[in-house]
Amino acid sequence: MPLMGASRAKLVRREIARLEELKDGLDTDWARIRWSGLLLPLTGVVFVLTDATIALFYFISVAGFWATGAYLIGVRRREYEGEIAELEINLAQLEQPESA
Repeated sequence: MPLMGASRAKLVRREIARLEELKDGLDTDWARIRWSGLLLPLTGVVFVLTDATIALFYFISVAGFWATGAYLIGVRRREYEGEIAELEINLAQLEQPESA
């Protein structure tokens, strides 16, 4: 059975590496979302060029886009961190020598 344990440990390590890559990719997504927050001050320009109703819709749209993106990135990050923690526990159990 040690061969099967070694094989499983290798798969768990690969999955941890994959999740770490995905978690790192969220940093890029967060940078994009952060920059989109800079569109909010343009509400004043939209208000001056059009009217209050369109400026309000613009503000709600941009704020909603930003809040939704930030929420989804945060949830995904916590999900990946939780899965990585569980896999590290499993890996530690797999790598423990069995006592007879």
